[in-house]
Amino acid sequence: MQLADGVPIACTLQPKDLKERQAWIRRITDECLVWHTLRGNSITLTYLRAALDDIHAILEKEQECCAFLNFDVQVNAKDVVLTITSPQETRESARWLFAQFLPGPTGQRTTQCGCAPGRCN
Repeated sequence: MQLADGVPIACTLQPKDLKERQAWIRRITDECLVWHTLRGNSITLTYLRAALDDIHAILEKEQECCAFLNFDVQVNAKDVVLTITSPQETRESARWLFAQFLPGPTGQRTTQCGCAPGRCN
């Protein structure tokens, strides 16, 4: 599938690179995600402010391989809000498309115990 301007609605990463990218995003999600909401073909993610450099790095990398996605970042004193919107055509598969940005099965940050906190705690 392609957008009207010919941009493919697909990630262009090779499988090994995709797996590594997803693990990296999952780590940041597990350590720093505070809140999220998934509506239709859009996901809004709120991360702790400590994740700002990682969020900017994610955007840079994701814009290269997933040119069909639209990214918006809002930064304030306490947190970073990232909104990712996919084309309307992907609405039915949005949960799958954004899976690496969603929290783990507990629905909470999954950092280590209090004696070995993650960088965003």
